[in-house]
Order: sequence, then structure tokens, then C-alpha cells
Amino acid sequence: MKTAQGRGGALFASPHNKLLTYLSTTTLNVMLFFLCFGWFLALFWFWHAAIVLHFLHQMQISKLTAKLPPLNHYPKLSIIVPARNEAAKIYEGLSSLLQLDYPHFEVIAVNDRSVDETGAIMEALQSESSRLKVLHIKELPERWLGKNHAMHLAAQQATGDYLLFTDGDVVFAPDTLKQAMQVVQAQQWDHLALLPRLLPGGYAENCVLQFMGLVFMMSLYPFLIAKSSSQRFAGVGAFNLIGRACYQQIGGFAALPLEIIDDMGLGRAVKQHGWRSQLLFSESLLQVRWQQKVTGLVRGIEKNSFAALRYSPLNLIVLTLAFILFIFAPYLAIFIFPSTIALGYAVALAVLHGILVYTGTRTKVGWQISFGLPFGAGVTLWAIWRSAFLTLKQGGVYWRDTFYPLALLKK
Repeated sequence: MKTAQGRGGALFASPHNKLLTYLSTTTLNVMLFFLCFGWFLALFWFWHAAIVLHFLHQMQISKLTAKLPPLNHYPKLSIIVPARNEAAKIYEGLSSLLQLDYPHFEVIAVNDRSVDETGAIMEALQSESSRLKVLHIKELPERWLGKNHAMHLAAQQATGDYLLFTDGDVVFAPDTLKQAMQVVQAQQWDHLALLPRLLPGGYAENCVLQFMGLVFMMSLYPFLIAKSSSQRFAGVGAFNLIGRACYQQIGGFAALPLEIIDDMGLGRAVKQHGWRSQLLFSESLLQVRWQQKVTGLVRGIEKNSFAALRYSPLNLIVLTLAFILFIFAPYLAIFIFPSTIALGYAVALAVLHGILVYTGTRTKVGWQISFGLPFGAGVTLWAIWRSAFLTLKQGGVYWRDTFYPLALLKK
């Protein structure tokens, strides 16, 4: 009797036991997945922290030039400065160029349809220096971006063996060109981009700026750019130095008339045509206050961010998921998971915040900037979505008071 009951009970309980076993196994697998993903995030941020540290420590132009002797001959260099409605900053930027300690250079400043005092300031400086030549553009041809067209025209009139494309709000230290040319000649690079020091603003602005800079450095993999076998490339609007032969062979900006991200487009063309390129950190040789306040930063990436995603909604969704999983999810994980599982996420956040502590200290905005990481990431993601929304809603991009249809830009 007992045996029968025991057998009947076992048979009756069997489905229940199987369900419990299934649920416990599934739960275990799910928790194991979250445990592994947490440590994957930790390794991911360790790797990218190493990229940032290597770039800031080992890829400083001053570290490379400190080991090099002065050149016996400095090639002639043409500095091209396109500007539109930059009266507030153009005087300081051009003045720093005219005071450069470099033996053979000219400055070609292009007043691109400005309606403020930009052109008048350029003319006043031209009267004081024979090195400065001013071009005035009154009309923009069809199928050209204004800045690309301005740089194209200036390059046609340049007489230097090297061309340097820069922006009107960038302030140069006197020995910038000497150091740049020393390392270019020694390494036989055809193209050199220098990342400037971004001057700080208020706390909220600095949070967004530091995060954007972090993403920029991490995404480029700078140590691969100089390798001919790598497709990695870079360009920086503040400092794009290129040999004339290289510029002409890749077609110059005539081959990039509607390239929204003009600086990166030039760097990409250099690598695609098999020339040698590199990206270095300028330290204090170059300084710029990129945009004013958080609203300025958001507007500053309005034309570029969706273009960087090749105007693809799918790429936008993938990027958004990456932000959620790699940046925002770890904050939630450390609160909802037990400590054994949450540890990997906590390490990932510690590394990510640690990078910002380091960069904040190095750039003199303060280590407290790391507390603003979620804010900086959130504003950046929102700005990218805003860029996509406006571009799709308008059917194109407004830039320098000119509208460019999306269909034309995609081509």
C-alpha cells in the first residue's frame, strides 16, 4: 500500500518537479548570462581606457618632436582659414597664425559670404602683414558645401608644398608648425591631424564636452591610423596638414564637394588612396573653445552626427542600443542584481568614471566631471536623435544659411 502510494505520488509530482527544474535551470542560465555580460562590459571599458591612455600619453606631438633635431629646411606651408560670420573669434585666431615661428608660410583667409565684420577684420589684418591674403566669396555654386568650396578655392591659390586647413577660432602656439613639420618629415607622413585642447566652460558644458571627446578618441583607434593595412582614418577641422602631392592626387575638396564631415572626409580619402596618415594629440599647441554652453554643443553636432551614421535610421537604432547596454544599463544592474552578479557592472562603471577622472584632471576641468557621465551621455544621445529628426523632417540639412537636400547628400 505504501509502495503504491509512493509510486502514485511520484508520478503525480513528476510534471511539477520538471517545471521547477526547468525554471531553476532557466533562471540559472539567465543569471549566468548577466554575470558574463557584466564582466564583458568591464573588459570592454578596460580595453578602451587603454586606447585613451595610450593616445594621451604616447601620441603627443611634443613627445615625438623632443627626440628629433630641428630641420635643416622647412618646406613652404600654406595655411587655409575658411570663416563665415566669425567676427567674435577671427581676430585672435588669425593673429596667432601670423605670429607663428615658422620660416616659410602664408595664410589664406577666406571670407565665405559673411554678413558680419569677419571680412573687415581680415582686411585690417592683411594691411598689417604681407603673409596674409584674403579671399571674399559672394556666391556659392550649386552642389557645394560652403566651407568645402572656400577651402577648394584657397587651395587653388596656395603656393606651399604643404596645405594646412584650420578653423578661424583655433589659437596656435608659436612653435606649432615647426613641431608638426618635424614629425611629418621624420615619419614621412602625407597627412597629419592634430587634436586640439578644448577650452572648458561651465560644469554642464564640460560634462557633455568630455564625454564627446572620450567617444571620439575611443572610436578612432588612433594607434591603427598610421598602419597601411588598417582602414582606420581621422581628420580634425582644427588641424588637417596634407602634402600638396597627396592633396592633388586624391582630388582635394573638388572630390568632396558635399562631404558634410569635411575633415574626416579628407582623412578617409588619404587612406583610401594609399597615402600615409596619422592623428596626434597637440596638448597646448592648439586650443579652441568649440561651442558655448550645452545648447551650443547640441547645435554644433546638428549637421554632423546623423551624417556620421550615413543618414541611416538603422545605424541610429544600433547606436542607441549600444548606449543603453554599454553605458546606462550598468547603473541599473548594480541596483537590481545581487552583489556576485553586479560586481562586473560595478567594475565597468569604475573604469568608465576613472577615465573621466583622468581626462578631467588632465584638461583642468576637474575630476568632479566624472559625476556628470550619465548626463553627458544622455545629452549626446539626445543631440544625435535631434540631428536625425531634423534632417529627416526637413529632408536635408541647413548649414551656413544654405539648405542641402538629403538625397543629394546621400550621393
